[in-house]
Amino acid sequence: MKEAPGQLYMFTPTIVQSMGDGSYRVTHGKPQEWLSTRGAASLCGVSMDTMGRWVRDSLVTARRMGPHRYQVEASSLAKFLRPFNYLE
Repeated sequence: MKEAPGQLYMFTPTIVQSMGDGSYRVTHGKPQEWLSTRGAASLCGVSMDTMGRWVRDSLVTARRMGPHRYQVEASSLAKFLRPFNYLE
C-alpha cells in the first residue's frame, strides 16, 4: 500500500465486561487504521465525489466524524481496490 497523504488515524477497540462479582475484564482488539476521505481519495487517485459515492454505497467501511466528515477504514479500502490493482 502506498504511503497515505495526510493523517492516518489508529484506534484500538476496547471492550469492558462485567464479571458479575464487582470486577471487570478489559480487552483490547486489533488496532484499526482510518484515513480521512480526502486522504483516501488522494491515495486512490479519485475525486472526493467518487470517494463519497463509495462510502454512501457501502463499498468501503466508513464512520461519521461530524456533520460532513467521514473516515474510511484503510483495510476496507485496500480490500475493495485489490481487484483493480490501484494500490500495488
